[in-house]
Amino acid sequence: MNARMETAMTATAPLPDKSLPDSPTLAGVGGTKSRVLSIQVLRGFAACAVVLYHTDIILGHRNYGTNSQFGGLAEWGWLGVNLFFMISGFTILLAHHRDVGVPQRLARYSWRRFVRVYPIYWLMAVAFLIATYFKPDYRPLDLRPGNLLTTVMLLPFVQDPELPLKVAWSMLFEVMFYGLFALAILSRHASRLLWPLWTVAILVSVFVFHRYALDPLNVYNLYFILGALLWRAMPHLRASALIPLLLGLGISCVAVSGIVGPRANFDHDNLALFAVALPVLFVLAICLVAEKAYPRLFSSPTLLLIGDASYSIYLVHSAVLSVAGSLQSKALMWIPGVVYFVAAGVGSVIVGIGVHLYIEKPILTRLRDRLSPRHSA
Repeated sequence: MNARMETAMTATAPLPDKSLPDSPTLAGVGGTKSRVLSIQVLRGFAACAVVLYHTDIILGHRNYGTNSQFGGLAEWGWLGVNLFFMISGFTILLAHHRDVGVPQRLARYSWRRFVRVYPIYWLMAVAFLIATYFKPDYRPLDLRPGNLLTTVMLLPFVQDPELPLKVAWSMLFEVMFYGLFALAILSRHASRLLWPLWTVAILVSVFVFHRYALDPLNVYNLYFILGALLWRAMPHLRASALIPLLLGLGISCVAVSGIVGPRANFDHDNLALFAVALPVLFVLAICLVAEKAYPRLFSSPTLLLIGDASYSIYLVHSAVLSVAGSLQSKALMWIPGVVYFVAAGVGSVIVGIGVHLYIEKPILTRLRDRLSPRHSA
């Protein structure tokens, strides 16, 4: 890796881009109070893509009436997870780049990451377990110590955990990334070594040893690193780059379709996951440039609300869809399949927004600044 990778985690605030009209959300992008609206909208898009994917899987199950809609489009909704990972790499640098090499800020960083991830996750996991108590045919929680530790702490104590909230598997990668970034906060020198060495180790693990394990050397971790590099490159993204970026997105999508094939199958496929990272990176870069050039493009209150609620949507949607699936066989007798499909998907998003507004947001407001009232993550 080159010097840009080495400095991605250690640079101070990037210089403003003088070539474009400044969006209010981008003008202070180096500061920890910045909020990039395009990234927030993409959070919501990623959450809705995952909802579409799971709506097709759950309602399309033969036990629930085989109600599959929108052809193969829903199968690609799985890419929302990949998008989430890259956004996380970007936003951690956006919020915490000034903390790198300042060990005194580790407690604040750790507390804010804890508050952002765990309280609402624990609440939703407990609620789900209580609900399954009334459904005898549901597989009970695996009580092995390693699985319980993985369930509670979101750390990979076992390789194939049985999580109450199945979607929480992705949070294990998030928490691992947060832990590695904590090393950068402890030592600026370690930061300069960590990221290029981590990247090389991932590539060797994936393409030399063909590993696919739930650990920091999984190919998914490249998405966090690419997101961090995109944050570093953002001041250099100019309006003139929009057309080349769009062309790059189109070319990369054609290349990926040749690698993945006509159907989106990413299960333990290192090459496919690696290839898909490039178009995801182009999407993020295009949206950042578009926001700089057209600040109002991402200012819709509804889209921003969905982005704000994306974590709650992600945690609760599969439970809502499971209820919709269990009711589907009777409902399809008088409701068209496509109408029920859309209603179930939209309904799960609405429930997630409600959880965000009335549970997650109050928790964040109450707990987030307990250690430090100064900044917002």
